[in-house]
This record gives sequence, structure tokens and C-alpha cells, in this order.
Amino acid sequence: MVLERPERCQDLQHFIRARRFLSEEVARELFRQVLEAVRHCTSCGVLHRDIKPQNILVDLATGQAKLIDFGCGTYLQKTAYTQFADCQDLIRWCLSVHSLDRPSLEDLFCDPWMQDTHLP
Repeated sequence: MVLERPERCQDLQHFIRARRFLSEEVARELFRQVLEAVRHCTSCGVLHRDIKPQNILVDLATGQAKLIDFGCGTYLQKTAYTQFADCQDLIRWCLSVHSLDRPSLEDLFCDPWMQDTHLP
């Protein structure tokens, strides 16, 4: 899914670096907006699972923050989350030094992470 990207925006990490620091008022407003975004997501039954400065866009014209990149997202559930949001183990397996230790294509298709077909 592709959504709009404000014409003049920066992710929060670059926004802070470019200014070297944020005033308390600006930091509070951005934090409030992120909290509102998270509240909205959870009210819709969605868990982001990867909130970090790189996944928060700041519109330079309006100061509006947008939470982006729901690639690790999932639906909220009442039971414990048993799978990690990332597939680092699978990547490590693919990057094994010895070719015989690497997964086959069939191994990859059978990996539990690949079997999870729930999209956020």
C-alpha cells in the first residue's frame, strides 16, 4: 500500500538532527501527535510494532507528524505475541557463510514467518 508523502517533509530523526535539538513545546506537540496516532491505530485494532524516529514523518510546512511504515504491524490480540516483528533469524539463515547451511527455496516457503499471511 502506498500513501501520500507530504512534499516537504523529513523523518523525525533527520528533523531533530537538522535542528540539533527541539524546544520542549515542539517535542511535546510531536509526542502528542504520535500518541494520538497510536491511539487511533489501537482503536482500529492495529499494533504498529516499529515506532522509531525514522517511521515518523514531519511535514515541514505544517508541523504535522505522520506515523508510517506498518510493515511490522499486526492486529491486536488478547493473547501473548509469540512471533517477533522482524525476520532476523530467517535473514541470518539466508546469510550463512557455508552454502550447505543456507535454506533452500522450499525451506524459505515453509518458514513460519512466511506462513503468516495476516496483513495489518
